[in-house]
Amino acid sequence: MNCRFSSFLGNFFNRIQYFFPPLFDQLFVQLKYSTLLGKTIDWQYPQTYTEKLNIFKISSRSEKLWPYVDKYTVRNWVSKKIGKKYLVPLIGVYDQPAEINFNQLPRQFVIKANHGSGWLIICQDKNKLNWPKANKKLALWLKTNYYRLHKERQYKLIKPKIIIENFLTDQNNQLPDYKFFCFNGQVKFIQVDIDRFTNHKRSFFSLGWKKLPFTWKYPPIIQPIPRPKNLNKMIQIVAKLANGFPHIRVDLYNLNGKIYFGEMTFTPESGLARFYPNKYDLILGKYFKLEPEDKI
Repeated sequence: MNCRFSSFLGNFFNRIQYFFPPLFDQLFVQLKYSTLLGKTIDWQYPQTYTEKLNIFKISSRSEKLWPYVDKYTVRNWVSKKIGKKYLVPLIGVYDQPAEINFNQLPRQFVIKANHGSGWLIICQDKNKLNWPKANKKLALWLKTNYYRLHKERQYKLIKPKIIIENFLTDQNNQLPDYKFFCFNGQVKFIQVDIDRFTNHKRSFFSLGWKKLPFTWKYPPIIQPIPRPKNLNKMIQIVAKLANGFPHIRVDLYNLNGKIYFGEMTFTPESGLARFYPNKYDLILGKYFKLEPEDKI
């Protein structure tokens, strides 16, 4: 009986996904949101930041934003907006792993898939890189439509590619990364992460570099984080990139004062992370203004 019911349920959702994609996406997102955050989404009158992120990510407006999250096509747009000098130097772009000549790559590099988030291989010494294993990972990424993982429609139409960029690091073997949260073209606050691959910590700062009393998903950073010397310049760059978007997170690297564009994100954490304290989910939600067309 249970097997029959499971089979029926599976067929039911497959039919909904095929014939009514928006309805399926809404059911999928609601289930995931409830499971991870322990609450439901108010689809008609959303108030919190995470509610609005989840509504926006399955909207038709989100689907049209793919050129800005495609890590390859966005380079041309960024070059026109702020200048080519802010782009991380590109080694190559490929449709398949077999096109990559491993012997011709420099000793250090970074491999990314252009059509997802978190899909990267950081190589600090190619003599220690397991290239066959990396090839399998790349092949898997290319076969995966990132949209299907969390229903973020801005990734749905991207043509998968592999891009290889220069490896960037400072004298401490770090790459300072600053994430600027913007609403209606205005920069509101900045996220900083440290020890992302060991003991991940995260804090938020005002534009005046005052530490804000909340964090999101990860514990707060305890030690002081120095203000970037050219923070005002970074804010000016971000404001140019954020202009015209209702909400966007713009990521910049700052390497010994040299600013590089990282990426643009419309639905950080896919809207599926907890705030600490929780009240900041509501406070940040007031910044994000959805349009009637965003709601199903």
